[in-house]
This record gives sequence, C-alpha cells and structure tokens, in this order.
Amino acid sequence: MSQQINLVDLDYNTLKQNLVDYLKSTDVGQQFDLDSKNTAIDMINGLFTYNTLIWLHYLHILNNESFISTAKNVESVSKLLQITGFTPPTTKSALALVTVARNTGNTASVQVDRFATLRGKNNQNTPVSFYYIGPRKTIAVSETLEFYAGSKLVKEIPISVDLTNQEYMIPDKNVDIRTILISVNGTYWTNYTNEPLVGTTEDSEIFFAVKKGDYYYVKFGKNLQSEDINSIGKSIISTDNVIISYVVASGSIGNNVTFNSISQFVSNNNLSIPAVTISSAASSGGFNSPDINYLKYLGPRYYGYLSLVTKSDYEAAIASSGYVPNETDIEDQIAVFDGQDYNSVYGKVYYSIIDLDASSSEIQSLTTNLSKKSVVGLNIEYLESDDFTGNLTLAVSYNPNKTTISKGTLQYELQNDIETLYGIKKFNHNLSKSDLISIVVNKNPALSINESDITMTFDKVIDYDVSRNIRFYHAITSFTTSLVTTSLSTSQVKFKNTSTSVPELSGYNYIGAYLSNDTVVNLKVGAYNPTTGHILFYDNISPTSTFTITITPNTNSIVPINNMAVEYSISSLTVT
Repeated sequence: MSQQINLVDLDYNTLKQNLVDYLKSTDVGQQFDLDSKNTAIDMINGLFTYNTLIWLHYLHILNNESFISTAKNVESVSKLLQITGFTPPTTKSALALVTVARNTGNTASVQVDRFATLRGKNNQNTPVSFYYIGPRKTIAVSETLEFYAGSKLVKEIPISVDLTNQEYMIPDKNVDIRTILISVNGTYWTNYTNEPLVGTTEDSEIFFAVKKGDYYYVKFGKNLQSEDINSIGKSIISTDNVIISYVVASGSIGNNVTFNSISQFVSNNNLSIPAVTISSAASSGGFNSPDINYLKYLGPRYYGYLSLVTKSDYEAAIASSGYVPNETDIEDQIAVFDGQDYNSVYGKVYYSIIDLDASSSEIQSLTTNLSKKSVVGLNIEYLESDDFTGNLTLAVSYNPNKTTISKGTLQYELQNDIETLYGIKKFNHNLSKSDLISIVVNKNPALSINESDITMTFDKVIDYDVSRNIRFYHAITSFTTSLVTTSLSTSQVKFKNTSTSVPELSGYNYIGAYLSNDTVVNLKVGAYNPTTGHILFYDNISPTSTFTITITPNTNSIVPINNMAVEYSISSLTVT
C-alpha cells in the first residue's frame, strides 16, 4: 500500500526526497531506479519538485497575506483593515501645531478664518504650504491651531452625489482623509471616518471616507451597508447643495517646517491677515505611504476612538493624532500605563511619547483631547520618557580555522549589527544576554561567546530639580554616580549603594555619599531597593548640577515597562 505524499516542506532537497519516498511506496515507482542521479526519471522528478515548490511558496505567501498579523504587503493589510470598517491612509499630511497670539496693545478683533494658509520651508529648504481647515477662530489671547501640509487645497467645490449609492468619488488619490469637509445646504457635516457609530441615527449629519481601489469615496446615509440599517446618518437628496473641501497630502516633504513669523501667513481666506505673533514646533507625521507596522498597530484598535476605556483605546487615539514625531515602529514610540502600577495613584492614566517634551504644544493639545474622551473621573497626565542608556561590553572568541574572514572584519560587522538592532531609543526595548549570544554565533561559525563574557550597565542622567526617584524596574547588583558638587562637602561627592538596611523601609538599603577616593561623607543620603530597582535620593543633598548614575543590573535580561525608554550602545567589543 502506498504512503501519503508529504508536500509540506519548502526546502527543495527535502521535498524531492519526499517525492522519491512516495514513489518507492507505489507499485509503479518500484519499477524504476529512483536513487541514481542524472537519469531521465531523476530529471522528471526534479522538474516536478520545482513546480510543486513554486506552488507551495505561492500558497504560503497567499496564506500569510490573508491575515493582518502575518501580511508583509502594505496593500494586503490595508484591504484587510477595510473589511473591519477601518479606512487606512494612503498618504498623510504633516501636521503643524501653530500658536497664534494677539499682539500686545491690539484692541481690534483678531480672527483666523477657515482655509487660512501658512507657507514655510523644510530642512531641505523646500517650500511647503499648510492649511487650517477648522472653523473661524477668534483669538482672545492665544490659540493653538492645527495646520495640515498639502500640495494643494481643494476649496468649496460643488459635487454631484450618486444618490443611488449615496457616494462621491474624490478624484485626488492622495487626499488626506482627516481634512475632508462636507457642507450640505450651508451646514458642515461631521467627518465620522474611523469613528464608532454609537449614538448616530438616520438624521445624523455625518459622512464617511472609504477606499475602493485606488480612490477614496465619501459615503452618506443608510445605503452605506444595507437598506435595513438606518442608524448611520442622513441621506443626500436631489435638492441638496453639497460642497466638498480637502487637502491633498504632500507626504513627508511637509515634515520639519517651523513657523515663527507673521510673514509666513500667506492668506486668511476672506479676512485680512491679523496682527498676531505665530510660533510652532517642527511639523511632523507626514508620510508618502503608511508604515505596515503603523497600520497593524492602529487598525485593530480604532473602535475606541470615541470613548477611551482600555489601554489600546488610548494608544490608538495617540497614534492617530498626528502628534507622534516618528510613526515608524509606532508601538515603540508610545507608552500608556496607569497610576496603580506606576506610583499607586488610582484614577490616573499616564502616557509618554518618545522625544516630546511635556511643555510642547503637541502634548498640551493631546492631553486636552484625551481628557475629553476619557471616562469621567480619570485624570490624564503626560510623563516624558524615562531615558536610560544601556552600555554593552562583549568579549568574543575567534577560531581562525573555521572561517576565511578576518576577526577585524567580523568585529566591525558584529558591532554594526548590534547597533542597528538596538541603537535607537524606544519603549519596550527588551534585551537579554541570550539575544546577544544568538547574534554572535549566527554571525559566523568562527565566533563564540558565553554569558560571562557579556556585561551590561545602564546610565541615567539625574536632574535633581525634576525628580529624585529612579525607577529601574530590575534587580540591582550595584550602582555609582559621577562626581557632583553638593551641600554635603566642600569637595565633590559621588553616590553609591550600601548594604545597610533602612529600618523604616522593608527591603531597602541606604545610599551613601563618598569622596573621589571613597572616603565616606554621609551614609544616609537616600534609599534603594536591590530587588525592585527603585532608587530614592533624600532632599538634603542639594546638587548644583545634573549627574549620571551607572547601574549594574542583577539580571541577564532587561524588560522595560511603563515609560522606561532604553537606547543601547557598545562600550567595548573585542574579538580575540
């Protein structure tokens, strides 16, 4: 009796042998010499193997592209997300948060009108236009307004809606769907793209942008899904006067533009340019095509946009805001965590974004927006990323008998590989000694390394005026600091861990202050927990400047949590 044929393997030689084994189990196959090479039957078997292998690879790719988590093609992810109701962006405008302030002594009415235009230059000296699409804004003292970068502004164009399908095709493929404005009979309707439908009725004045093929369509009314669903907005009728406006996104060219002069105010639509002072941080968030990880991260979370309840809801709202400076690897740019885990403060939600200061206009606007959508009773607070630098020392062994590549070349390539993988500051930046061992041994068979050949230390700059708390979240073997001038001594001191327990704090030991020659100055300037990695300096040391603490962890694996952000660098890598 013949055995079942095994067509699972994607390796040519293994697949060919599987076919040979199958033929040997059949009456027909036993009549041929299936083991000899370069025979006619061997050639036919090889051709059949190649054909089967090609189809298996095709099916493997097709299967991967059928699921959001495994898809490698941006277009595949976009189409899969559309099935869930999420409309993915094709091209995205850079966003500039521009603060408009009334000039001192100006008593006249100061207003910024819808479609006001600013023009600036990016860091490549390329001119870029930015457009305000919000309602006319009266400036009492100052206001921070969103301006979108665009290659052009489509302004108040009458359109003919397909009344049967309740839709209109936007002719510009690169429209930024966030900027679409629809006016019906003089009233602006609400853009509900990627918003939950909770609370809508058949009389709600809302519209949606959906993607069909290469173009976006504006959809209205109950025909969006079926005639039986009448709770997704008002339909357009033949007598309605419908007008559309939008910004055609200019993509990444709009990033890194700063506004700081009234001369950059090109137009204020129907109003004269106001007597104001303008300022902004560098614009950001524009891209020519979406990062695949950005879509995978954002799409499945979008249902929480309207009301923020879970951690994922907050992450999605932050990611979609346009305020995150770098949307590549978006999951490592954002941290959301609660007060219960961070500092035992209940009813508080903290969030952090890599490279955004707490005082920035982006954070002020974002915190306001998040607070409006959060559950009543929760407080939203921004914390800057808690930055650490991981210093890696590796002593790699080299066997010249196993390679023709010089150890100098391997040392250079190995250092470049590690820095490429781990040399960027981000949240969730896990690293273990076993990870480094895998990189080394997979680089070349001539290289080897043990855990004892790897040392990890972590540096953090401490600004005593900002915080005396250091949350390392990992067990500590020891730590020391750079020398700093304090009120403890006329000479500079450094701080180190001691083994003396703090009676009032279970699990904590004292921190000591020492001169450069390790002479004791004070053995009770703070406390630390060697198990949890919490370090606290008392308020009586009064350092005159920032100083750096260097921590040696008592673990082989680093798993940052909350807003702990880590960037790794190589202090020493030897290949001997």
